[in-house]
Amino acid sequence: MGKIITATAGSIATDRPGPLYDGPAMSVADTRFLRATPVLRVADYPAASAYWVDRLGFRIVEEGGDPPRFGILERDRAVVFLDAWHGGRPPRETGWDAYLHVRGLTALHDELTAAGANVVRPVESTMYGMMEFEVLDPDGNRVCFGEDPERTD
Repeated sequence: MGKIITATAGSIATDRPGPLYDGPAMSVADTRFLRATPVLRVADYPAASAYWVDRLGFRIVEEGGDPPRFGILERDRAVVFLDAWHGGRPPRETGWDAYLHVRGLTALHDELTAAGANVVRPVESTMYGMMEFEVLDPDGNRVCFGEDPERTD
């Protein structure tokens, strides 16, 4: 099974001995964020992970628990954590639970629609210059896929 890392205020516990980072000292100028990963709470990990794999095209990279209750899923450079350790997400009416930047938004929309994803907002041009559409997963997590037509990276 996969490796689980737990954190509490002021400490991090891993299954590896020694310090968390044992490389050369880094200055503040060397510090940079590498990525952010949304953690989506789910009530039923097997159902949620199947949806993300079968409907949204992600693949499971690692799972934790026996049976699994936590998963790291990825598609290209996007990573999502699915967490059933803490139960499903509290209900709410508005807001995103994750925003994933993509290239080829219209083709992705067509792919996910054909795969049976629950698309709740079609591709639209926003007032802030993005093209977006939204999907709801079985736990009600609202995921927005967005493309900036002016960026080429």
